[in-house]
Amino acid sequence: MLVLLLLFTLILFVLAYPLLPITWAGIVAFGGGALLSSWTYLLGYRWLYHQPAPQEPSELLALSLKPLKEYWKGVKLPRFFLYTILAIGIYLLLSWGNEALVSVWPEGWGGTWLRNWSKASQEAQATLIEGENLWVLFLTVGVLTPIAEELFFRGALMGWMMLRRFPRWIVILLPALLFAVMHLNPVGMLPIFFLALLLGYLRWATGSLWSSVGLHICNNLLVLGVYGF
Repeated sequence: MLVLLLLFTLILFVLAYPLLPITWAGIVAFGGGALLSSWTYLLGYRWLYHQPAPQEPSELLALSLKPLKEYWKGVKLPRFFLYTILAIGIYLLLSWGNEALVSVWPEGWGGTWLRNWSKASQEAQATLIEGENLWVLFLTVGVLTPIAEELFFRGALMGWMMLRRFPRWIVILLPALLFAVMHLNPVGMLPIFFLALLLGYLRWATGSLWSSVGLHICNNLLVLGVYGF
């Protein structure tokens, strides 16, 4: 399943990259790769073993809203707001700490290279925001990209790992590591990793992909709002 997931994503990105802007190519690759690999894996299981697959594709991807509704009924609002404030504080602290760490990283250990990479990454983000219509960015980066990435990391990848009964900490940790590395942003690596851990925990705890999708959309829209205005 992991090989299929990566293979389909790579193929779709290679096909989409010459035809679409980089953001749209990523949406097609991550979202399409997750959907195609899930359907191929589970339908192939049925064909190979002549019996129903352990889960339907929608179950593997956790696309149902019902578990989220049931989970929300048991949420205590004071505790929810307390955890939200705590998570925001940790995220901001990691953002500041990550930036400070990069700025003082020794040159002998690749500090110059790391700072140049960080500068190039920030300039690329600024160019993306300045060169596109802000409302188009809100749609692509703010909404569609989180959906596509969640289908890939917390949907197909986590779903397959849960199906194979990986330990809970690996199910949450491995997609978070891949998610952080995939963003190729040294200055934002720590807060992105922390965000990915929260997304994975929400997906696991609620049993629904839409909890992590909602948080991911909120994060991206907030970032776009800060940098766009």
